[in-house]
Amino acid sequence: MVSQMFHPDGAATAKVMGDIATSLVSEGFSVEVICQDRSYLDPSQKYTEYEDWKGVKINRVKLPKLDKNSLLQRILLLFLFSIGAYRKLKDTEGELFFAVSNPPWMGFLVSRIAKRKKKPFVFVVHDLYPDVLAKLGKVSERSPIFMFSKFITGKTLGSSDKTIVLGREAKEYLADHYGLEDGRIEVITNWGPDISENDKGTGSESPDFDPEIFRVVYSGNIGETADMEILVSTARLCLQHSEDIEFLVIGSGKKRAWVEKQVRAFKLDNLKLYGFLPEKKHREALNSASALFVSLEKNLKGISVPSKTYSYLSAGKPILALVPEGSEIALAIEEDDFGLVVPYNAEAFTEAILSLKKDRELFARKSANAKRVFKEKYNRSAVISRFSELFRSLIKEWSGSN
Repeated sequence: MVSQMFHPDGAATAKVMGDIATSLVSEGFSVEVICQDRSYLDPSQKYTEYEDWKGVKINRVKLPKLDKNSLLQRILLLFLFSIGAYRKLKDTEGELFFAVSNPPWMGFLVSRIAKRKKKPFVFVVHDLYPDVLAKLGKVSERSPIFMFSKFITGKTLGSSDKTIVLGREAKEYLADHYGLEDGRIEVITNWGPDISENDKGTGSESPDFDPEIFRVVYSGNIGETADMEILVSTARLCLQHSEDIEFLVIGSGKKRAWVEKQVRAFKLDNLKLYGFLPEKKHREALNSASALFVSLEKNLKGISVPSKTYSYLSAGKPILALVPEGSEIALAIEEDDFGLVVPYNAEAFTEAILSLKKDRELFARKSANAKRVFKEKYNRSAVISRFSELFRSLIKEWSGSN
């Protein structure tokens, strides 16, 4: 398994890949992970080169301290990781090779190693690069870096025995834009942890919660894929409508400084920001929510899925989703009625909040459905077992053909 981010890093990808790895070990697989030796969130935090964690053998690539928020330093970081990981892979034996989609050329290198060793290769697409960067206006589709990355991504997808995507619209996107055959794409959503009402963090670092407040919580990367502008505009409108509506934003990212500036400029006493919280305190924050906010820029349909939604569902509260129509989260809400899909404007977002606040029957139904759908579809054991089933079938198929 090759993933730039892994345990004990607090990044979402690290947690997802950690869950997959430990689950595979519990089902009898031997798992080796190649990752970087520094935290993605805090590059000053360094880890040992080798570690055995819950039966998972971790082999880390040594990297210098670089700032992921600097484009040039981030590109250098990805390049150095890819080279280091490739060197380690050449001396690694395995019955199956598995890589994530970032950095985009890492999957290609892993696929070459797998082909050389005559073993199956599985590629999991969390965010599809370079497509995300182009949709966000960070690179031109005519630029050499975009065309090269697009070419490499296409080669990786073409050489994978199975490509795992997080949503149905992502499957359609790969078919339409990369010509990937339907039978080679597997849809496996992410999942959420079990957040119990009785498992609440304590301590001075956790926020103080007023039970009389209707609280909208956002937790995760405060970055470019989420529409924080509408969240801030909604907080401004809610100040006019009610004094007992509060917004809690937890995390960090490129847009955090902008959000802080808006809070000061407009004196938004109803919008509170916190950094990433320890696990128990984070659970407490989600449990304190009246509703949970998830967002995806409208032009990212098919190439990114806000997987924080599944952690939200484990809290059993309604989801307020600012996502494109027909995207995976919008489809899931439509099917299972656990939230509201909101148009991309502050007035509509405010109306959605007020409807949940005032209509207790609506609130109760959405909350109950969130709890139900998490238990039925999106808990860890229900989802991750699909990885082991897929891997076993591929290993069996390849061992029979070779």
